[in-house]
Amino acid sequence: MAAERGKMLAEDEKCIQTHIMDIEVELDAKDITGTLYSKNVIDLDDMKHIDAGTTRVERTNRLLDILMFRGTAAFPAFLHGLEVMGYKDLHRKLTAAKDSVTSAQSLPTEAQLRSQFKALRLHTDRVLAEVDTQAAKMDLIFESKRHSASKDELKVLRKDLATKEELKVFRDEVATLAANATDTFNNMSKTSDENVVQAVILKGQTAGKDDPQGNAQILIDELREQVSCLVEASRNLQKIISRYNVINCE
Repeated sequence: MAAERGKMLAEDEKCIQTHIMDIEVELDAKDITGTLYSKNVIDLDDMKHIDAGTTRVERTNRLLDILMFRGTAAFPAFLHGLEVMGYKDLHRKLTAAKDSVTSAQSLPTEAQLRSQFKALRLHTDRVLAEVDTQAAKMDLIFESKRHSASKDELKVLRKDLATKEELKVFRDEVATLAANATDTFNNMSKTSDENVVQAVILKGQTAGKDDPQGNAQILIDELREQVSCLVEASRNLQKIISRYNVINCE
């Protein structure tokens, strides 16, 4: 007798529903009943019932009807049977469907995405403000020293000022990305009872409607990465400013 009874997992049933036509066209159930029996998913009576089907489609449908009520182990055993019995293409399609469903289930909700972005935006604003402060300090240093600096010192000053200008350009790019992200999350809305993002704009382009939450997470990850790079770049300018402060102390 089969070891487990009960409904198949909903996500596994959905994978079968998605590819039911492929299964009916490609599979002859009697090829995998032995594997399923060895995995204790079906019993001898099930095997006889399946194999007694007069057509390939009938045998396959009998198998699927039984698997739907063989618990959580049914679908993994079904995939295993397909693989070992040479149904490689069908195995690939169903495995991809399973991975897609699992990935969708792991996506954060709209509320979680909003929470992530709120914290990131606060951090971004602090970093932008710090860069502005450092840039202003560098400008003051240049103005205070450019008239009295020697030719070599002026050359170094101008090089350091160029570093500051590059940082400001990067700072503005991050600020623009943050502003676009803010617009995106301000336009987030709910559809029916599901917490899903309806419109996600990534770099000025409409993101794929088939995976809005995933695209929203990509947007957050991109901003986080750029802010991290900006922090590192600002540290380099801070080192330059500190060097001039040391000189002033001397």
